[in-house]
Amino acid sequence: MRVGDLLIRQQHRILRFYYFNCDKITFVDEILDEINIPEDFRIEKPGKNPELNFELNEIHNSNMSYKAKRHFEKIKKYSNLAEHRKIKHKEARSKGGLRDANQGKRNF
Repeated sequence: MRVGDLLIRQQHRILRFYYFNCDKITFVDEILDEINIPEDFRIEKPGKNPELNFELNEIHNSNMSYKAKRHFEKIKKYSNLAEHRKIKHKEARSKGGLRDANQGKRNF
């Protein structure tokens, strides 16, 4: 998918994600203005800064619905997928988790 297609579909969050998380992807100033990245959040390329992406998303999401905010918090909490899987595996193999599985309360 092209940048123009994402702009037409109003997928600004995806474009901001690529800008902050990919070393060699940059945009011209007009696109950065359109996807709502202020001057003080712009970074030197090549380089990346994922923390700025989270900060900027929190600013943009301050007037979101409660359900959308909860979803954003969940994504932020488990941004590291490997850590999330490790936590789920620990919970599943704990004494209580095994007991619940044996009683049919939890599926793995």
